[in-house]
Amino acid sequence: MPVCATHAERRAEYRCAGCRAFLCAECIEEGHRLFFCRRCREQALPLAADAPATAPELARARRLGRRYGSREVFLYPFRGFGGYTLPALALVLAAGELFGGAAGLALDALLVLILPGLLFEIARTSAEGDDQLPDWPDASQAFERFAEIGRGLLVCAVALTPAWLALRATGCDLEPYLRTLPEGACVATLFGALAMGLLLGVFAFGAASAHGSAWLALRVDLHLEALFGPAGRDGAATALLVAALVAGARLAAAALGFLPLLGAAAAGVLTTYALFVGAHLVGRLFLRHARTLDPLYRD
Repeated sequence: MPVCATHAERRAEYRCAGCRAFLCAECIEEGHRLFFCRRCREQALPLAADAPATAPELARARRLGRRYGSREVFLYPFRGFGGYTLPALALVLAAGELFGGAAGLALDALLVLILPGLLFEIARTSAEGDDQLPDWPDASQAFERFAEIGRGLLVCAVALTPAWLALRATGCDLEPYLRTLPEGACVATLFGALAMGLLLGVFAFGAASAHGSAWLALRVDLHLEALFGPAGRDGAATALLVAALVAGARLAAAALGFLPLLGAAAAGVLTTYALFVGAHLVGRLFLRHARTLDPLYRD
């Protein structure tokens, strides 16, 4: 293995594109995006083919190398802008319940307008290794917000399509599912299809977030390839945890529904907390499996 031109006792990790010297990590300087040789100030390139080639990639690899346990995951909504996001959300929900009518609908519409964009941003920044809640999207950028809503509807369509196809193929009627708990083969069909849809939805949401593309949300072929690849088992665990979080939040919200104002605010905050953590988990999934998922969705 080549050694550093300045520190002969150290293994070289980079080579300068200008002076051609072999360099260790101490002999390069990180710029905004590239690495530079401290000897001649030309660009330094990593020797290993799988090594981070830019400063953002190196920062991402460092963040991935940090210990990040379940405690950090569940405290995620309270870091960064979470210090005021959740309290502000509680106030908005309580105000909507208090005023009702047109004012309440306007507040609800505002939340619907900006929440999808925030969830996509949470997943995107989490996929880059960020562990703090980002700020709310700018509500004045209406076109971008509606585009994010459309992207979210595409993800929902991908997640619900397996259930629709299964019901159509088996001849099971959807109406009994909405009225009472069905029996027999239709139960297994529905829940199996919903489980598959949830798995596809996790990868559709993650791909659309990490790569900022609505088209990727519809690439079921890529989602299936990801599901049956190295990230599949981790994706299934992520989907199960997200489903458990949202279901638990909705059950808690139903239990608090009898409280005036406070009940509506608490229900909304609990549900939003579960969505924030769920989006963060999906982003972390794409961060952990970046080596396999990034080339898959970029190609």
